[in-house]
Amino acid sequence: MNNLPLVDPLILNDLGYKSPPISIGRDSVTFFASSSGYSLVCKSYDPQKFNLAKLSEDSSTDSYLSKLGYKDHESRYYFNKEAKVFLASENLSDTNDQFTPKLIGVNPKTSTLYTERVPFVNFRDYYRNGNNRKKKTEEFVDYLVQFHGITGRHFKKLYNDVRWGNTVGLRPRLVKEEEKRFLDYLRVIVYRASDEFAEFLKSQTAKSQIANEIIKQSKITKKPRSKNLAINNVINNVIKCFVKDKKFDLEEFVREFIKIDRKIIYGNSEDFLSKKNNKRDEDIKTLLSLYNEGVVSIIHGDFNFQNVFHLPEELREKRKVLLCDPDEMRVAAREVDVVSAIYNIDNSPRGAGEEMAAFELLAGYVEGVNSEEGIRLDWNKFPVRCFETRLKECIRMFAVDCRMPLQKIKSFAEGLPHFEEIDEKSLQDKFLEEMFVKNFQHFSDYILGEGWGYIHNGSNANLLRKQVENVNDFFLKTGVVSEITAKAKRRGRFKNLEELARILMEKKS
Repeated sequence: MNNLPLVDPLILNDLGYKSPPISIGRDSVTFFASSSGYSLVCKSYDPQKFNLAKLSEDSSTDSYLSKLGYKDHESRYYFNKEAKVFLASENLSDTNDQFTPKLIGVNPKTSTLYTERVPFVNFRDYYRNGNNRKKKTEEFVDYLVQFHGITGRHFKKLYNDVRWGNTVGLRPRLVKEEEKRFLDYLRVIVYRASDEFAEFLKSQTAKSQIANEIIKQSKITKKPRSKNLAINNVINNVIKCFVKDKKFDLEEFVREFIKIDRKIIYGNSEDFLSKKNNKRDEDIKTLLSLYNEGVVSIIHGDFNFQNVFHLPEELREKRKVLLCDPDEMRVAAREVDVVSAIYNIDNSPRGAGEEMAAFELLAGYVEGVNSEEGIRLDWNKFPVRCFETRLKECIRMFAVDCRMPLQKIKSFAEGLPHFEEIDEKSLQDKFLEEMFVKNFQHFSDYILGEGWGYIHNGSNANLLRKQVENVNDFFLKTGVVSEITAKAKRRGRFKNLEELARILMEKKS
């Protein structure tokens, strides 16, 4: 089992109280349990084995939305990867750089990881309880600085340790992988959120298209998996037809988006590494060079309040950071984690003052990286990279929200003022409106208006503006959102330029 420690059979036999799920992923469920004196966290990538499968599916039972869960081989990949990350972290314990809870063992038959239960609250509970939220966010950014310091110090070791067979768990994503992901995201967004697409489905054009696609797909093998694939292909092609009617080539739109995105983030649109697995030393040399230039890091991939524990001050002298759910760890732009930390569900800016506060947090992160890792991030590039990553993350999270089960929406919305006194029927639509539509409206307005004055001299700022305008145009013309903001309103938002200009000049000097 690739040297993964098997959980003691006595623990499995004595497995006692199991809590309701504390986290529901795409095809994984996490819950608390107790056994043989252990307080455990159990994460299964095969929920059917625990009779929890329905909880990981979309409550709408819409097969198209739920199809974006892991496939069987992907579930196995993430199970192996997460276990390997836990082991790699434990191997750093002699340096006080261990960053995950202890792995008790794994059960390959149920694709389940058993880890120790941490006796500390996560940052989400810490942040929402009481005041001083600005200070708490600054503290969270410091945790991120510490985490990136750990992965930087042990870059080569972590990259080598998180592997099994010929699979490199932390390898950067290929351009084609990025394109496929964003193609799926946009399809789901149009399918779930476009009123115009809903009307299009009633048209004769759509009915003819669906009939033709059904005939074409009916020739596919009659296996259940193939039937599901055929249904999804029908829907994909109908979405393609709808988008084409709006004067967009969906595949070409995605290719261009990813090409510009990589140009902004990495400086070019090519893959980092050779596609062969037999050039390990050469790959690591290439990635270490990019790391030292500040282009990439080993990131968590979902560095938000829910996945990081708040540690008592006295413990932080020995343990710099403690986090969970590292299944998305990989080599990528560090801006991915920065955006998750600063522009998350709890503190996403909704006004010019909050944008300024977030901008100052970016500056604090840059200073922290210089101190912790000895890497000087280019301030002429970093804010633009973060805003581009923020745009990309906005799209990704909208797709995630579009297929999120009601139960998980409830857990996210609990305690947030936007969702007080919202009945269950309206919660999903309200959630999409608050978490994406208003967020995107603000972000688009900010970048094309006041925010442009802050970053227009930055490297690749014009490419960022083009990205925002293109996405804005796509969502408008496909009916995903209504008119974003009046241009006159944008022209009026240039109030704090002198203050930010001062900050920019200070950072450059």
